[in-house]
Amino acid sequence: RAVSSKQVAILGGGPAGSALALHLVRRGVDPDDLVILDKARFPRPKLCGGALTWRGTEALGALIGEPPGGARTVGLSFRSALGDMEVFERGGQWLYDRALLDHRLLQAAQAAGVEVREGEAVTELSPSAGGWRVVTGSGAETYPWVAGADGACGISRRASELPGGITGRLVEAVFEPVGETPDPSLLHFDFDPLLDGIPGYAWNFPYPKPGADGLWKLGIMDGRDQVPGKE
Repeated sequence: RAVSSKQVAILGGGPAGSALALHLVRRGVDPDDLVILDKARFPRPKLCGGALTWRGTEALGALIGEPPGGARTVGLSFRSALGDMEVFERGGQWLYDRALLDHRLLQAAQAAGVEVREGEAVTELSPSAGGWRVVTGSGAETYPWVAGADGACGISRRASELPGGITGRLVEAVFEPVGETPDPSLLHFDFDPLLDGIPGYAWNFPYPKPGADGLWKLGIMDGRDQVPGKE
């Protein structure tokens, strides 16, 4: 069993892991003491509407500025059988294809000097003398600190013995509008899936992937994983 020269292993290279690494470096942690481990290779596909609230937009801007390749919206449009309502936040919202955004954040962490190991799945995480034993396909290493940024179903949650919560599912499609085009300055949310027994919501956002002008992304979230997959 090797004792790593790194002080902190961050499990997960998504926004949580990359942002943590950047914040630690800005607070004076030596980037040579950090390593990010992720089973994927970036850019990797990620199902997600890709919109940031204005708070998220402010946080991203403070962290790495405004990455290229995105779009901007100014508010939200809520609709349901009860009627429609427009909601305007205190600031605008940035919109990104999540594969692009996640990759930009990870690249920023790398540019700050943090080592990133892609394609490195963590198969075991357990307490050990002097820290935590992390096992990957490359072997086992012990780190004084481990940060879990690998999601609600990740190995960090299980190793920490945190209870599992309700997980949802979502499905998305990219399409070209026929006839009426939604307002591209708004994020459109639809809550009528509740009437069909799906405890979630649907969304219709501009699709900001570079080269996808005029396309939109339609998605629906099943918030409690109760609707059969076929339906």
